[in-house]
Amino acid sequence: MKKEKKPFVFPLPASVNSAISLLEEKGYQAYLVGGAIRDSFFGVKTKDYDLTSDASPSEIATVFEKQGIYSKNLR
Repeated sequence: MKKEKKPFVFPLPASVNSAISLLEEKGYQAYLVGGAIRDSFFGVKTKDYDLTSDASPSEIATVFEKQGIYSKNLR
């Protein structure tokens, strides 16, 4: 019998899930990257979450601005 692979899942803060959902609702892909993934494998509490997306910085800023979220670093 072939052993079924299960995805590695770990809980994310609501704010991170919201950011991912906002981008996905607008048709973009969003992925968690960086140290948060590494930390989760080692059981280290993560303080910083990084996302990447196929949306451009301008598109990301527009999505977040419509929700009252803005970062001057995105433009």
